[in-house]
Amino acid sequence: MTWRIMNGAHLKGTFSVLPLDPQHTRVQVRVEYDPATVKETFGSPKGFAQVGAIERLVRDDLRHLKDLAEDTR
Repeated sequence: MTWRIMNGAHLKGTFSVLPLDPQHTRVQVRVEYDPATVKETFGSPKGFAQVGAIERLVRDDLRHLKDLAEDTR
């Protein structure tokens, strides 16, 4: 699947859901972004601070997805 964010930081990427066995699934995520736009949106200096902010957002969303998937079992 592919996705993109239109408001705020212009992020886009892909994710794959891969079954490992009947009880486990792997989710792989690839995120692409424009560093200048991310700097404007998050108000942080260039470099690791931006990457860290994006990583936290993606990890939080993945935790939410995991919680939703596990609640529906």
